[in-house]
Amino acid sequence: MPVSGNTGTVFGESPRGWRSPQTLFAHMPDEGYVRPSPAKKKQETTAISLVVDIASLIIKFHVYLHYIFYQEECQRFCNSLSVFSTRRLERRYFAIDALLWRLYDNRTCFLFKGGIFPVKYMNKVFYGWFVVAACFVILFSLHGVIINTFGVFVKPVSEGMGWGRGEFSMALAAGALAMAFGAPFVGRMIDRFGAPKTMLSGCLCCGLGMVVLCWATMIWHFYLLFILIGLGLSAATTIPVSLVIANWFNQKRGIAMGTAFMGTSAGGMIMNPINALLLQKFGWRDSYLILGIVVMLSSIPLVLFIIRTRPSEMNLLPDGKPSHAASDQPLTGHTLKQAIGTASFWFIAANMLLTTGMANSIGVHCIPFLTDVGHSPLFAATAYGLSMGFMTLGKVASGFCADRWGARQTFTFSAVMTAIGIGILLFASPVWVVLLFVFVFGFPQGAPLTLTPLVTADCHGLRSFGSIFGLATLFSILGAAIGPVIVGYMYDSSGSYTGGFILLIAMTLLGAYCIHMAKAKEQFEVGAIASGRLDKADVA
Repeated sequence: MPVSGNTGTVFGESPRGWRSPQTLFAHMPDEGYVRPSPAKKKQETTAISLVVDIASLIIKFHVYLHYIFYQEECQRFCNSLSVFSTRRLERRYFAIDALLWRLYDNRTCFLFKGGIFPVKYMNKVFYGWFVVAACFVILFSLHGVIINTFGVFVKPVSEGMGWGRGEFSMALAAGALAMAFGAPFVGRMIDRFGAPKTMLSGCLCCGLGMVVLCWATMIWHFYLLFILIGLGLSAATTIPVSLVIANWFNQKRGIAMGTAFMGTSAGGMIMNPINALLLQKFGWRDSYLILGIVVMLSSIPLVLFIIRTRPSEMNLLPDGKPSHAASDQPLTGHTLKQAIGTASFWFIAANMLLTTGMANSIGVHCIPFLTDVGHSPLFAATAYGLSMGFMTLGKVASGFCADRWGARQTFTFSAVMTAIGIGILLFASPVWVVLLFVFVFGFPQGAPLTLTPLVTADCHGLRSFGSIFGLATLFSILGAAIGPVIVGYMYDSSGSYTGGFILLIAMTLLGAYCIHMAKAKEQFEVGAIASGRLDKADVA
């Protein structure tokens, strides 16, 4: 029977087919719910009624919990499902209704416009922090499983298939180039379709690519699949996560960004030994299959149920301020065309190229250098793994410092510390010097990934953040691909890493200078309007 009448209130009269707590318990018999006899139960348990029962239970559970917050929406939903509003079903689910209301009274959990989280924390914890936690897990599973553990598979795959290590490593380079050239398109997809849909496509590409790797038999299979994985990583990791967190936070944007991006280094630190165990027990083919399934199971539900592009989709404002009219507030900032016309954009792009090139060069050549100066491969790998652990802490610390002292100042300090750390690495023959390098280099390395999106949002606003940051990320990935090649060539020509590491020190300091020169949006607009390059009507 269709539901009719006003929606009423949660604790008052409800339309037919709904029960408020008072109405529900007023109709409950004193002797409680009487279970049907076995004979009657056997009669009713046919294939069709079982399907109807399960569907009714799911629908009632979904609708009752939504009704608490979206009465009109749920009434329309119930009207379309009137076939389930029969007396028999109402009698059967009488106890279920009571149980659901009891769960609500105990404030156990609820389904909120696609988001799932404990109700008892609703008024205490801003939903944006659940978005941050989801981004952490997504970066952990995608970036940590795929990128930061690639080296674990190099030896078993290359030896098992009879390929050279350099030949197999080109698969990662193909993925990096796919990430680079896909980044600008990802930004446009986010601006047009939103972050959840874009991230969902990326998670599917990554997971399916990892699964299909277990059947790869030719080297070009790896190249093609890593191109697919690279496009997926571009769509699901750095660009959308940066945009989502920038939308959800203003005052605590730095620490939120740092917490989310902890997932990249934490994933590498934890998943490397786990992947080694999987390889030892199952081999590389089954390991790829297992990891692909894990990637999809750990990321897709979070994208569907937790991630939201901006707080206005949940009737909130950034930093947790409630709003009943926040959904129509326009985002301010530059368009992509305006941003490209600023020097700030090119300073940010140059910074990303230099700092990412430096970081990836150390990641590729640190362990070979430590073994060259007399340390064992196990010690060298452990030392670099410890530096990634300090990097995880540094991401949160840099976000906290950015909120307190500013992103540019924090970035400059971290760059100086990083340059000192690379200088220490040149004298890393004693063990204690290596341990000093692990801390001095690793801790500030968490800053660039956390602070660069903050500076980008400060310079260009959030109006077209996805497109702007996506284009800038192109330079970051190009630096990651080119930097290790240059350092490797310098080593081949001189037989020493000294010249290459000195170049990395210069790149680090030059990157800090570039980020310091990037002007804030307001500074650019004042100068551009005064010079006639920007009209006042274009400033939104």
